[in-house]
Amino acid sequence: MSTLPVKTPSWHCGTLSGSLDDRLHQEIVDYARYTRAIVSEMAVHIEKTIDLVRASVRKLWPDATVETYGSYSTGIWLPSSDIDLVILGTSDDASSHLKCLAASLKHEKWVESILLVESAKVPLLKLVSTDSSVPIDITFETANTHSGLLARDLIKCLVDELPELYPLAIVFKQLLRERGLNDAYTGGLSSYSIVLMIVHFAQLWRAGSNAFNAALVYASGSLPTEAISIDMSREPKLKQESPKKKPNPLSDKSAQPPLLKPVAGTSPPAAPLPKSYAAVLEPTKNSVMSYAAAAVGPVPPITYATMAAKEASLSLPSHHKTADDHHDIVSESSSQADTEDTSADEACDDETVRVVCLGAHARQLLEFFGCVFDYRKSGLSIRNGGFIYRLRDMTDSTMHGLHLRLVVEDPIHPDRNVSAASFAFQKVVALFEDAYFALEYFRPTRFTPTPLSVLLSCSGHRGTHRRYVQAAVGGDTATTGDEEDDDRDD
Repeated sequence: MSTLPVKTPSWHCGTLSGSLDDRLHQEIVDYARYTRAIVSEMAVHIEKTIDLVRASVRKLWPDATVETYGSYSTGIWLPSSDIDLVILGTSDDASSHLKCLAASLKHEKWVESILLVESAKVPLLKLVSTDSSVPIDITFETANTHSGLLARDLIKCLVDELPELYPLAIVFKQLLRERGLNDAYTGGLSSYSIVLMIVHFAQLWRAGSNAFNAALVYASGSLPTEAISIDMSREPKLKQESPKKKPNPLSDKSAQPPLLKPVAGTSPPAAPLPKSYAAVLEPTKNSVMSYAAAAVGPVPPITYATMAAKEASLSLPSHHKTADDHHDIVSESSSQADTEDTSADEACDDETVRVVCLGAHARQLLEFFGCVFDYRKSGLSIRNGGFIYRLRDMTDSTMHGLHLRLVVEDPIHPDRNVSAASFAFQKVVALFEDAYFALEYFRPTRFTPTPLSVLLSCSGHRGTHRRYVQAAVGGDTATTGDEEDDDRDD
């Protein structure tokens, strides 16, 4: 049934050589490939189940459509997660429609279990099919599901724009899941929130070293009067690739390493910034209030695009620049950046894009959000190239005993904080801090033989995959004691 390789994964056996960032980079790439292989195998039965749901819905409402949203639709999906479906094109009576659909699906042979949850903020139907162990959540069209569909399109654009987003998001989502901090309903961090945090850091990283250093000071609650560093001496030298073909860290088509191995002693130069998607994806409104505008204090927000443009203006490119210097050129404004401009490709075939070292990137992400960022004073946004802004000033007495609160502006609805429900966020910060120092002082042991094993269980997704195979073949298969223990991580 399964076509997955039986080779011991690199993050388990500890056979890789090189620096810490070098090994962690390759282990993250291998883990992301491994996850994608499992997802591709499971998708066969998942898509079949979705088609069966669509057929059942059309029997009741011929004009209705069924759309996927959430992590599965964006591709940043873990095998232990559920599938989100929304039914569009029906009347506003969602509660009665859910009851009608539940009554209809209950008699279908392909339905193993079904549960109607009317007490949820958005009433939903939980379904599991007979040939898949993956739960499917079904809702009817509401204002929240409209936002989910817009967020789906946004994340798809970002995955295409940022090659490091998928592998890093998979690792960080699994890190949170294994610690029980992946669900906003229980105070953890939602998938949408962690993806936006990774995107924000990617925007900052691309803004150049001056913007990076200034942002470190600003994010820690101070003003960026002096530049400081977040151990940038271990940042890798950047590989040059043609913008006509974006690098795919998970592609198996090339025998070459998907990303260049890190070379110590360099700092991140300025580079083209990702464009802002807010103008395309924000709902049409007469007046959209920004969460940053409402929360910002007397200190103006620091905008990465502006700082990167200033850094670029200090050393304008000459006509005699070599190919190695092209990555020092940045656009004057992130809103004007257009990575799809084919005329620019024709005019400058050796124009370059940067590829990050995933090991260094993951380590710096943990340091930035686990050790540096002052969540009591600052919030973050990915709009307009990304920026940090001050929250309302609070006195020492009001801050006494106050739990850490993550404020991430929703790029779809700027008046909302996507992490408002994460009441246990201080546990997430503690996890990031512990993980950073565990990597910083990593020494291989019997239980943590590799850098990635410090963050994630060596078992991977074996427990979830085994349950899927059992459901797909319609019976139980023999399991070993070690495999039974894998279920604790899923």
